[in-house]
Amino acid sequence: MEPVVRTMLGRAVPHAPGERAVRREWTGHLWSLPRAPRAFILAVICAYLAWAAVLAVGFRTRTGDLLLFAALLGCIAVTVELTRRTSEPSGIVKDVYAVWELPVVIHLPLLYALAVPAIRLALTQWRVRQAP
Repeated sequence: MEPVVRTMLGRAVPHAPGERAVRREWTGHLWSLPRAPRAFILAVICAYLAWAAVLAVGFRTRTGDLLLFAALLGCIAVTVELTRRTSEPSGIVKDVYAVWELPVVIHLPLLYALAVPAIRLALTQWRVRQAP
């Protein structure tokens, strides 16, 4: 039987006979982290949500902005699909999503820029691979 190493997601990966097997399982729970990293992650999330709330107060939707946002999200979706097809066999993910996120930051109100990474990450998790 071939030795197996568990990845951070708990998936079994074959292990070369000459290498030392390291077993790590990702629990996926924020509360299992030590206090300092957990506090830092929670502070970043709270700051992100607070900034989104500040930006949402004066936010006005315009049809042109929504159309541009939808077009750029479509480009991100196509990029995720193309990356998935080219990266899956080798296991390496080539992250080129910033190419489409930068125009959102430049051309649209900042609230859109805060939403794009969350949407892209959800799409990537769903279509490419699940990661912590």
